[in-house]
Amino acid sequence: MDLLDCNKTTVWRNLKKYKEFGLEALLKETRGGRHREYLTYEEEQAFLKRHIELLRLGNL
Repeated sequence: MDLLDCNKTTVWRNLKKYKEFGLEALLKETRGGRHREYLTYEEEQAFLKRHIELLRLGNL
């Protein structure tokens, strides 16, 4: 696995994807990101700012 510079699990996972879905599955980028986000980053910051202020005032 040193030759590939990756973990053994990664090799097995990619082999399984290749066998099941072909080369396209390996070429498609699927990593990273906020997959379960409901708010934009800016909306989340505004939400947190309001609630942190309420906590400081003892109203939450």
